[in-house]
Amino acid sequence: LIGVFVVPRIIEPFKPMPLLAREATQLSQRDAPIGLLGRYGLSSLIYYSRHHVVALDGDDQTVMFLSTHPGAVCVMPMADFERLAPRLRGVDRIAVAEEFNVRIERLLERRRTPGRLWVLVGHAAVASTPARGPSKS
Repeated sequence: LIGVFVVPRIIEPFKPMPLLAREATQLSQRDAPIGLLGRYGLSSLIYYSRHHVVALDGDDQTVMFLSTHPGAVCVMPMADFERLAPRLRGVDRIAVAEEFNVRIERLLERRRTPGRLWVLVGHAAVASTPARGPSKS
């Protein structure tokens, strides 16, 4: 019972995709897709954003996606963004989240295990747009 009900609730705040999906949903234009570099977290990003998500398979596809969709946002590992940043003019970090990571040997030593950083990026105009509230339609 603990593994089914308790552990998922404890770990949920440490997952990067729910946080980034909420940010992406608030900032992206309603009809603009959300990009995801790679496949990791695709189903979570779709689930939590309730938005169309485009799985991007490489650097060139990611640069093209952000160039042709100025109102869109994209989720990717921080290391990939740092590598691509020179090719992504006008694209800034919007939100950063750390992937939950556990190593038994570090738990026994009571040391934290750093997780991979994920970043939500978008054009400066998207990043500076205030978060939308609930629609009044």
